[in-house]
Amino acid sequence: MSHRKTLLAASIVAGLCISMSLHAQDAQQTGTTPPTSSTNPTTNPTTNPNANAQQAPDQSQAKQLATVTVTGIRASLQASLDTKRNADAIVDAITATDIGKFPATNVAEALAQIPGVTLDRLFGATQRVSIDGIDPSLNNAFLDGHPVAQAMWLYGDSPNRGFNYSLLPPEILGQLEIFKTPEARLPEGSLGGTVFMHTVQPLDVPSNTLTGSFGVNYNDMVDRQRPNGSVFYSWHNDDKTFGVDVSAQHYEEITSRQGQEIFGYSTAGSVASANPAVASEIAAGTIKASDQFPNELNVADFQQTEKRNSVFVNIQYKPSDHFDSTLSLMYMNDSLNNINTSLYPIASASPITSLGPANSAGFITSGSVAGTACYHSFNCASPALTFEDNDARGSYVQTRGIDWRGTYRGDGWSLGGQAGVSTSRDNISQAFEEFFYGGGFNWNTAKGFNFTEPSQANNPGYWADTMGGGGSIAYKPYKSKDAYAQIDFTKQFDGFFNELLVGARYASHWESQSLIDYSGLGEQSLEDVGFGGLSNLQGAKSIGLGGQFGAARCHPGLPVHLQCGAQSRQRPHRQQRRADVQQHVQHAAEEQLAVWSGQLRQR
Repeated sequence: MSHRKTLLAASIVAGLCISMSLHAQDAQQTGTTPPTSSTNPTTNPTTNPNANAQQAPDQSQAKQLATVTVTGIRASLQASLDTKRNADAIVDAITATDIGKFPATNVAEALAQIPGVTLDRLFGATQRVSIDGIDPSLNNAFLDGHPVAQAMWLYGDSPNRGFNYSLLPPEILGQLEIFKTPEARLPEGSLGGTVFMHTVQPLDVPSNTLTGSFGVNYNDMVDRQRPNGSVFYSWHNDDKTFGVDVSAQHYEEITSRQGQEIFGYSTAGSVASANPAVASEIAAGTIKASDQFPNELNVADFQQTEKRNSVFVNIQYKPSDHFDSTLSLMYMNDSLNNINTSLYPIASASPITSLGPANSAGFITSGSVAGTACYHSFNCASPALTFEDNDARGSYVQTRGIDWRGTYRGDGWSLGGQAGVSTSRDNISQAFEEFFYGGGFNWNTAKGFNFTEPSQANNPGYWADTMGGGGSIAYKPYKSKDAYAQIDFTKQFDGFFNELLVGARYASHWESQSLIDYSGLGEQSLEDVGFGGLSNLQGAKSIGLGGQFGAARCHPGLPVHLQCGAQSRQRPHRQQRRADVQQHVQHAAEEQLAVWSGQLRQR
């Protein structure tokens, strides 16, 4: 250990000596006093005529280099960091540059860049977001500081506060902020986070800025592509006192959701008394009375074509550094017509001819139900139950809004105000029809189900309405309105308190929904309205299903009906069916409305 210390000390001393020697040489070469020795003429400018030429380059040979421009995202990152650093709450923020780095098709996908934000992709395009695991309905969203009215589009859905971010193109955004903790100045009512979407202002970007995007949505379940695109243009005068920007978007998407669902479970013991075959299996030990099996196996098919258009306009006026004012206009329409078909046999209906076996968890995965199909009967008493529900739904959402905001800045104080209103409406409609088939079937949770008599199941004469109502046509006019006004005063101080914020806000949210239901349209069979046959779900093998339905196609000579092609792979027939059904629904509704109105007048 002593030798190591000695060597280390010697090394330190030697290093110090060398560094002192080098420092002394540098001091001699860079000193202000010129060398006095004349023995070396090259170091004396008075004796070396070339010295001045070496120190002063020839200006006649100088060349003008091209301008080199370096661009980066440091400013955007700094802006995001400044927003978080200066906030008195837990805030996450991204700027327009961050948004543009990723191919987002709507604001929700742009929000996904922020930690803690989860996208909701329940119906095709992203509509809502969850913040830190909190339900989307428990988060608030504001566009340029104000709420946006929204109408429901799905028949049977309940009102919620979750904002539909798919309505907004990402090009209009200048900054996104998420406040994850509350502040007194923020609107109340948010648990997960409060989202503030700030649009690009025309005076904040260079004049004649033009940006846009174009894309194609492809869905391998429908083998079709749909276009989507958006464009943003901004202009302002040379004095930067007046500017206008416009953003427009068109979006289309085809959504196809097909799958199998299980509705509830029953124990084998609960049906043993009415089914001798099940009682025998329990007695033989093949299954246990506590083993569970599905009540219903539902095959669901949801098809939707969405077409959305939106236009946003900002008009900004800033005559001086003390005052600025912005008027914003908004219009959006969204067509969300869809068709939903469900075909579900009741596995718990009697007589059950077999159940089992059960897996290690005590769940029975297969079984059989006997039954006799009824031909041309609206009162079939078959014990086997298979229902086929058809829903043709119409939805066209229209949203409008106008917003004004302005700020006057004095010496150490500012006064701001904002006021506006937005409305949204949707005349939701649904045509519903349910048909019944009484034939037997076999079911398997891994393979779906198939009918024991496929020829009867594919005969429209064996499917008829037994509910006595003949279907129904319903309308749910939905309206929503948000009106608001607020005033804010800010005073800056240099003491212990550096800022005082005082404000008042008025907000009114109004929603209205009605239900108009027309029933009793007359009993019908599939022969009356047309039948496209049964087929497997598309992609059934890829999700582990392997049913044995026939692949009958829609018959071009038959009237098109909700069931026609509901599970068929024939896309042209499906599209034609969708158009015809909507026309049929509209005409039937008009006839029923006329009759209903006439009855009221007579009364």
